[in-house]
Amino acid sequence: MHIRSYLQLLQTRERQLAEALVAFADDHTDAPDVADACYRLAGWSQRHVEVLDRFVARWPAASAPEPTVPLPPLLPARIGGSYGLLHGLHTLWLLAQDVLLRWQVLEQVAWALRDGELLAACEEAGREAQRQVAWVRTRLAEVAAQAIVAAP
Repeated sequence: MHIRSYLQLLQTRERQLAEALVAFADDHTDAPDVADACYRLAGWSQRHVEVLDRFVARWPAASAPEPTVPLPPLLPARIGGSYGLLHGLHTLWLLAQDVLLRWQVLEQVAWALRDGELLAACEEAGREAQRQVAWVRTRLAEVAAQAIVAAP
């Protein structure tokens, strides 16, 4: 079984999303609504990492070596202005979508295992991951035209 490995992959991505959200917020303090939302969303991902700790501890490491799945780090580009905001949001969207999909996959695993505790965690974290994706997507739509057409 690869359950522990998958949990750890999701943990890594949640950690990366939290770090990317904080970096993005730090780079865009001139837009307080963006910074505040990013810090809040990063807190959700940090909490998800802690929740996943319980489940990682529950599953033993595989007896055979686990396959290595490369996870390239995705960090928002540090570009200023509205064009930089657009690129950063795009990167955040990619990370958030990856996290959401991984929670959805893990939810199916929880169903198959009939693990009510894992299922409840997946449902709650999945709802928050959907909200993260929705927030980023909304912000992308708000800045896209200005960033590409009207930016100097």
